[in-house]
Amino acid sequence: MDSFYNTVSTISVHDTSLILVVRVVRLWFDAEVIQDDTSQSMEMVLMDSYGEKIHASVHSSLYWKFHDLIKENNIYIVSNVKVDRNVGIMRTTPHPYVLLFQMNTRVKKAYFADVGPEFYRFNDPQMYFDTAYDRDCLGDVIGMLTDVRVKKIDAEGAACDKLAIIEMNHEGCFIQCSLFGTFVDQLNNFVAKGDISNVIVAVLFAKVEYVIAGKLVISTVTGSKLVFNPLFTTAIDLKGSMMYKRPLTTPSIRIMDDVDRYVHMYDHWGLSPKATISGLSFCEVGRTYIVYGNISELLLDDGWWYVGCVCKKRVFPDGGMFFCAKCSKHVFNVKPRYKVKFNVFDHTGEANFIVFDKALEMFLQRTCAELVGANGMIADVDHVPAELVGMTNNPLLFKVAVDASLDKVAEKVYVVKQMTSDIKSVQEFADLYKIRAPHFIHLRMWYNKRECGLLFDHAEWKDCRLDIRLLPSPPISEALFSDVKNVNEFKRVIG
Repeated sequence: MDSFYNTVSTISVHDTSLILVVRVVRLWFDAEVIQDDTSQSMEMVLMDSYGEKIHASVHSSLYWKFHDLIKENNIYIVSNVKVDRNVGIMRTTPHPYVLLFQMNTRVKKAYFADVGPEFYRFNDPQMYFDTAYDRDCLGDVIGMLTDVRVKKIDAEGAACDKLAIIEMNHEGCFIQCSLFGTFVDQLNNFVAKGDISNVIVAVLFAKVEYVIAGKLVISTVTGSKLVFNPLFTTAIDLKGSMMYKRPLTTPSIRIMDDVDRYVHMYDHWGLSPKATISGLSFCEVGRTYIVYGNISELLLDDGWWYVGCVCKKRVFPDGGMFFCAKCSKHVFNVKPRYKVKFNVFDHTGEANFIVFDKALEMFLQRTCAELVGANGMIADVDHVPAELVGMTNNPLLFKVAVDASLDKVAEKVYVVKQMTSDIKSVQEFADLYKIRAPHFIHLRMWYNKRECGLLFDHAEWKDCRLDIRLLPSPPISEALFSDVKNVNEFKRVIG
């Protein structure tokens, strides 16, 4: 490639005059429905002639400018883009940066450039078996189709929902992929053609879930791409190698059984990086971690919801309309959004977490607008609905982000990306750290007493202090402190 153009691998956050020649290897639209009006952003993965990929986004406010201009698989010269850091979950590429299209971004179709499919590179699937692999980053896998399982048809002749499982073999490495929605339609259309022998399948930008029984389990997400018999150089070489060892491979097609559905529903929470609350201070910046804890109290000095713009920032009433400081204009498409701050504790300490709109909506299975409307709280942000109160004093798992900006503020507040109360996932985490519910609650009781200043006497008099606290309520003390090991632990904690 001409040295006049930049390469994806050399992009840094300080670049202000990038000129790239790239192929759009993936393009999809992310829709957000607000008051029956659909606002869409464009998400893309761009690849240069060296096979290096980077994610690019077009904000919904610029959708009108680029949606007819950019098409998947075309090659473009792109300039005047903003470079930002690549953080969060479901990252399409491991590249440390992403490209953000702006009003002055220029996109011109390139007819001379050669960024063909032969440049597409695949990693060895064995790398996904490594526990150190960052599962927040989507992966690309390729293999020969060996098995197809479809969901059972119900009594009325229609599938309950679109779900299928395919299995692939990549030189002895077995991969199982769960397909959803339109990907199931794509599979059905391909199988209906009848020629399913020696088929190479590429699943691009797939969510790497876990490894079970020596098999890599992945699933498709919104930005994934499914390709049958691709023309990638890697695919052609793999097909030749596999056919040399076994000339004919015809996949079986069968109905999905209960075991298949269980494997599909297996929660990937258990294999994500884990941390205790006290350990979050030592975690690697820029990653997300699973934390086990109980919500002790809701911190709602600023309420639990706000009126937000399509950009998700708070808007302010202004002359019968709303003004968004981020968009620098008056906006009409606004809606209530969650913003709930709470204190979480585990057996090692406590910290303040905050959860925003989408994450809490997924947990409660109710939108903020529904909750506000159901409780008649259009003008009352101080009233707390029962759904939020019910989150307290129950063991939960939180996927929280460790951000570098936390070191720059006086109070560390971790942002919750996901949360779940799934009994199986919570119990697996509790078993890992040998946490027992009574022990958990007892520790919190002593933390509260210490914070309230109810503990007294010298530090050397731990036994006396413990006895004094228990004398007024012997029936309770007998039940709470029947475990001698726990009592000794309490004495250590309160000292």
